[in-house]
Amino acid sequence: AERDSSFDLTDGLDEGELVAVALTLNPGLRATRAELGEAQALLIQAGLWPNPEVGAAVRPELGGGSTGFELDFLFALLRPGERKAKKSIAKATVEEARARIVAEELRVAAEARGARLAVLGGRASYALLEQEAGIRREVVALLRQRRELGEATVLDLHLAELELAEA
Repeated sequence: AERDSSFDLTDGLDEGELVAVALTLNPGLRATRAELGEAQALLIQAGLWPNPEVGAAVRPELGGGSTGFELDFLFALLRPGERKAKKSIAKATVEEARARIVAEELRVAAEARGARLAVLGGRASYALLEQEAGIRREVVALLRQRRELGEATVLDLHLAELELAEA
């Protein structure tokens, strides 16, 4: 069965949609994902050889003679194992950033699910309280009828009204 990947906002968000929105819009996750990009750039940079430096200069000779020209070509020599160590550090940084992303995603998803459950629980509690209040209204109405018939006391009626107010 193929699942529809678009979601309809008119019917509210289901759990999967809520988690997807939370993961997409969370600014902390965006920042952590940016850190992953930086770590990946460091990994690429660690695999490269150092850039050589080229310099050129033109100098007039003292006493009006011919001009001198000099050209420099410098490059840094890496110590034995330095490039490999830089790559290892960069790989570890990438893995750390990925782990932080996963941990943050799990935390955000759990918070979103917890908030959803709190809302659903609140709705259920509200529905039960409304149901209880409806029953208590019926009890008060019946006690008023019984009071008019002389079958209930004023105290019974006031107790029922108090319980209705509490509900």
